[in-house]
Amino acid sequence: MNTQDKNRSLREIWNNVWAASGDKSYSSLRLFKTVDKIETLTRLGVDFKNKRVLDIGCGEGTALFFLEKQFDITGVGIDISDRVIAGNKQRAGISSKLEFFIGDHKSLDCPSNEFDIVLSWGVVEHSKEYIQALAEARRVLKKDGILVLIQPNSRSFGVVQEKILRLRNKWRFGNQKNFSHGYLKKILEALGYHDVLIHTKPPYRDMIVTRFFDNIFRMFIKNWGHYLYVIGRKRNFDADYKDSFELFLSHTDEKKVIKKMLQEKIDEMTVRSCLDIGGGNGCLSSIIDATHKITIIEPNKNFVDTLRGNGFRCICAKWENVELEERFDLVLAAYVITHFPKKQLRGLIDKMKRHLNENGKAVILAVDEKEGSWRETHTYFYELIHLKRTSTTVLLKRLMKELGATTTRFTTKVSADNVEQMLQLLTFDFCKYGSQFETNKDKLKDYLRQFEKGDGHIELEMVHWMFILGK
Repeated sequence: MNTQDKNRSLREIWNNVWAASGDKSYSSLRLFKTVDKIETLTRLGVDFKNKRVLDIGCGEGTALFFLEKQFDITGVGIDISDRVIAGNKQRAGISSKLEFFIGDHKSLDCPSNEFDIVLSWGVVEHSKEYIQALAEARRVLKKDGILVLIQPNSRSFGVVQEKILRLRNKWRFGNQKNFSHGYLKKILEALGYHDVLIHTKPPYRDMIVTRFFDNIFRMFIKNWGHYLYVIGRKRNFDADYKDSFELFLSHTDEKKVIKKMLQEKIDEMTVRSCLDIGGGNGCLSSIIDATHKITIIEPNKNFVDTLRGNGFRCICAKWENVELEERFDLVLAAYVITHFPKKQLRGLIDKMKRHLNENGKAVILAVDEKEGSWRETHTYFYELIHLKRTSTTVLLKRLMKELGATTTRFTTKVSADNVEQMLQLLTFDFCKYGSQFETNKDKLKDYLRQFEKGDGHIELEMVHWMFILGK
């Protein structure tokens, strides 16, 4: 089934659902449920006042119209059902601060970083592409914006009720996945949400049997209840990483040391084109000579915007997803190797070689897996969060030996005025761990104090490997 047919089928399902739910008594119950849900969310700490809100799967717009009246929000409602969107537009009129559109939750036609709050109530569980939908919700949230999900819980008698309705051919809602408390938290944190809070509640009076059994089981079983109220804050990893990385570069001699080594190993006169893979802010490729033709592959959009503004040719993508017709005199992969999937490492290195001119060279930089106080600090942090992490450098060194690369070991220094500043410099490596990093900051500070000098100044040593491959 193609996407257009699939969307048509979903639209038919939900047009039928809303047509069957249009009587006044049900609308009254729906308003009661909405008010109760919003009151629960405000008690859990969600502040709706004057916020810009997106409601994905807005239905008849009950939540948005109530929030506009009570909390003076501006908002957008998106739903796959053309029936309810037409009704919402008519109800909103010209004076409302609400807009309504037919839309797909997996591919939102909204700018990035647009909304303070994204609501998605009883929607994600009906999509097989729920990971993509949750990622889209994160994209359109502002930094520190709030995602609010209300989902059916796999720990509820409602699962039994659903099966009974399906057997009797009375289930009207198409596909449905009932999430567990732990699974939802895991996927949200992996997608870049932090401070994830999950609260359970029994169903309303229209599900009498499920409500009865859920209230009993809740007394004995943790996280039992028909509804999962899920609140997650957007962790703006890309922006945090960029800011911290640029601060790090201003406190290390790395650029100076690497420039000297490249001048010793590479004849600059032969480098007329350079491909920088995972180029960050372009600081390393630009040390060759900014007048040369430089192409930068970089997945972080925050870096890409700056690079393009500075005149670089830049492709916003991961190296795994790029194939260029051009060939280059120099291919530079500085530390991005850490982020390559281990199973694809050999293939991605071979791909670098394919992009070389006949006499071109590929330069790969990596941090040593064991040596240096910088690495020791990382190892300590991974132990704190119980992360079993094996360094890519071990496999990389073996592959480089097999490929006959020239290998050089060297060291650089990272300096900070105090422990607090050093922790800021480390953020670009640790911010992807979100709340785990925040929770362990004090322990990291205590650990770093062993590297303090007499005046409070602190210095960490970073041990590197440079590998140079020919065509």
